[in-house]
Amino acid sequence: MAADNNAEFALQKSFGIDHGELKGQSRQQSFCLGYELATIDTMLHYEKRSFFKPYHTVNHLRIEAACKGSGRQYKFKVLNDDWGEVHVSPAKK
Repeated sequence: MAADNNAEFALQKSFGIDHGELKGQSRQQSFCLGYELATIDTMLHYEKRSFFKPYHTVNHLRIEAACKGSGRQYKFKVLNDDWGEVHVSPAKK
């Protein structure tokens, strides 16, 4: 079965990299950070229960902006220099 080369892709949300914030990151690392942000952003909008999710600390400001934009309460827990967790409270009904 041939792959569909006509798939359409679109920017869902700005990744906040207009000023070289990902300089020094490989394409694989940049993809990982984008996927991580998209996963958390999706959970903020569709998961109504509380949740926690690990994240790379280099992504902290982008994840914090997504949390602020969601209007939900959240807190961060630093695990080490590379990893943290974001804890998000339930969505208001």
